[in-house]
Amino acid sequence: AAYKNLMAINNYLTGPFAHYFTEASQKLASLADTISTQVEELKKDGLALKKQLTDVELAEQQAEKERAERAQKEKAEAEKKAAAKKKSWISSISFVWEYPISWFSSFFNWLASFFGAGAATIKPVAK
Repeated sequence: AAYKNLMAINNYLTGPFAHYFTEASQKLASLADTISTQVEELKKDGLALKKQLTDVELAEQQAEKERAERAQKEKAEAEKKAAAKKKSWISSISFVWEYPISWFSSFFNWLASFFGAGAATIKPVAK
């Protein structure tokens, strides 16, 4: 009876038990290969994602730089317009002085020529 029990245990160890471990080790090797393949693919994709992230960051930096340049140009144009407007305002006020001075110089020249002092003339303001 002990011999039969030992033979049954031996048959079980060399038969179904050995078959189970052989299949399990093959399945484990297959899964390890699959995992290593997927890890490699993820590394490649990860590198591609990192490159895309870098490209996106560079594009954002470029867009920010362009926005800053555009804002600076708009500010410079606004300052030019303000300076031109101020200049036109000053020139519109200066005509108020030109006419009386011109009239006064004409009157003084007529008066000087009336009294015979032709050398003492006032010249009108040049525009």
